[in-house]
Amino acid sequence: MSDLNPNNLSDDGLEPVDEVVVEPAEYRAITGESLGDTLDINTWQSGVRAIQAFDRLEQEIEQAEQLSGGLRKSIRENIFPYIRSPGAPPCAGVFRATLADIKAAQNNVLFNGLVEACDANSHLFHTLSIQIIQIAVATTSYYGQEEMWAHRIYRRDIPLKGGSSVLDETLEILRRRSGSPENSGGRRKITDMMRRGVMTYMERVVLADKAQAPWRVGHGNPLAYELLSGAGITELIQKSIPILDRLILQHKRFLFIPSTTKKEHFLTIGDALDPLEYAIIDDATADLDRILEGNYRGEWKSVADNELTPFCREAGPAVVAGVYRASAMAPARMFYAHRDYAHEAAHIAMADSVLQEHRGFPMLIDMADGICGTYFGAETLNRPSLTALSNAGQPYRYLDERTTRA
Repeated sequence: MSDLNPNNLSDDGLEPVDEVVVEPAEYRAITGESLGDTLDINTWQSGVRAIQAFDRLEQEIEQAEQLSGGLRKSIRENIFPYIRSPGAPPCAGVFRATLADIKAAQNNVLFNGLVEACDANSHLFHTLSIQIIQIAVATTSYYGQEEMWAHRIYRRDIPLKGGSSVLDETLEILRRRSGSPENSGGRRKITDMMRRGVMTYMERVVLADKAQAPWRVGHGNPLAYELLSGAGITELIQKSIPILDRLILQHKRFLFIPSTTKKEHFLTIGDALDPLEYAIIDDATADLDRILEGNYRGEWKSVADNELTPFCREAGPAVVAGVYRASAMAPARMFYAHRDYAHEAAHIAMADSVLQEHRGFPMLIDMADGICGTYFGAETLNRPSLTALSNAGQPYRYLDERTTRA
């Protein structure tokens, strides 16, 4: 098994998050006060005065923006020229799209039905006796076409083999749920990482095999960490690689945009971009190398050597990452594309993102997310599940405290 921690992920579930140790001196340098000052209740504002401390708020923001302005200027003058340095992808650099480029991408590609976007959601209903996971995937385009897929996974504690007594089965369930070392971590359950892995896998299946438009737009990282790490199951790696191969290495015309990222240096470069500028900065080789550096053993080593490594060696240079800025009001957004179509992908990303000037994020992804939320939101799982519990004579037994507080 890899020594990477599959349950320690960033907000978008794409990259492992490292625990950071902050020394007292560093805490003071970051915040301007000691941890003791922060934890001293006498330094806190009481009552409504706590939300009326505008002076320092305005001062801190103004000073930060002044510093950022100088940083942006320095990045444009000193960093931008080096983005296209030896070792960078052939398509690397900083580029400006014209209004004609954006209009062409809108009229000839986006609004012509040549782009399909995909997004998914997952919801969990969990009691002591059962765990139900609902996963939904939707695609949409500006041509008025949309499709949806949904599935529910049911997990129950697995009873002992026939012939065991009720007492033995009860003790076994208690042992599993205790998390004791002799039971290999305790209760058998579908982890959040595994749930994300299934959802992410299905998004890519839909984009690779069900979408019909030439351009396929997804949410997140095309080379999702939970797929290439297996989310605790080698079979997920084995099933993911052919799908990713078809979408990334064969189809090639894809665009992925994450909501968040650990790559703050990318966003720092992006913050220095003017509206309708974009930068292609690096490829995925280093990210995939970190996954391959895991201490794989046994079955995991066989999968890593025979399937994962050859795919990563080919996919790493093929997938490039960059940033773009769609409007003066919106933040920079990161994007992933195939190196052969990176410029077209950036134009499509900005052409769709300018439709939401305040967000600078592709509207098609938001539309796909909205479809999932409308037809397969949390209530479509929670309400029928609670009704079934009520019919079973237990309407309140598994409701959490916050639900019953009102």
